[in-house]
Amino acid sequence: MLFLSLAGLIAGIGQGECDAVSSPVAMDGDPSGCAAFVAEARQLAAQGEAAGHLALGKYRHFGTCLQPDPEAARRHLLKAAELGLLCAPVVLETLREPTAGDAEMEASEVFRQCAFSLTILFDKSEAERMLGATVKPADIPRGMKQALDRMFDTVQHSPTDTFEIAKSYVGRGNLTDLRRAALSWLKTLARRESPIRPHVQYYLAKLSAGEGGDLVSEADGHMWLGFAARDGRVPEAQRDFALAVRRSWNDKQGQIRGYAWLLVARRNGLDVSAEMRDMRMGLDDVDLEAAEVISSGLVHGN
Repeated sequence: MLFLSLAGLIAGIGQGECDAVSSPVAMDGDPSGCAAFVAEARQLAAQGEAAGHLALGKYRHFGTCLQPDPEAARRHLLKAAELGLLCAPVVLETLREPTAGDAEMEASEVFRQCAFSLTILFDKSEAERMLGATVKPADIPRGMKQALDRMFDTVQHSPTDTFEIAKSYVGRGNLTDLRRAALSWLKTLARRESPIRPHVQYYLAKLSAGEGGDLVSEADGHMWLGFAARDGRVPEAQRDFALAVRRSWNDKQGQIRGYAWLLVARRNGLDVSAEMRDMRMGLDDVDLEAAEVISSGLVHGN
């Protein structure tokens, strides 16, 4: 019941609706359905689900299903924002006049993150339009427009800063639109020529084997690792690609080619002595000479 109702709630957040869930399912002894709905919303919130915090925040803010409690509403809405629902209208509208002190700083951070999410999902004009449709311009905290401008400039002109920002969002545990949008920017950076391109490619490769396995497939991770290795500027990528080649080929040719990649990594200053010792087991002098020849043509797109 809750998941169906919350699905409807989340589907409506882009429409600027600020009422609570319109029609909770009625239960025996609870014509409005509120008791059961609130109980399940609390259960979801306890499990760290953004939708549960959003529902409870709406109830506390508007006094539907629960007694009005502005501070409790603020806590739940900030948590929903932290967990990914950064641009839900009810979050922005409730936090548009933050109190002094820490709460004001928290609310400003929510708006800053929302600006970033809108900017990377859409272009600047669309981000401004969406933000303006969510809250009236007069209600936007001072500096929000400037923050949006700065964030847009960052993602357009500072690949290093964008890389760090995007990594911080991809690293979140929840699979949110913001997380996927940050991933799309990482892929853009991985294709765009810049000094950090191979580092972004290597990061995408590592994502496939770690916290981002739900975003980057194993095959795509292998592809990005190969790109980073061939670029020549990230010896760690060359080491990891050597091991990946050995595993995927699983024959003597794969062993020779893997050893060649380790030679490249060593030339780039990485200590791969242990890996080379393991990789050369079973290779004779002819094989090692072949690896030397192969290694000379592996980087820079060869």
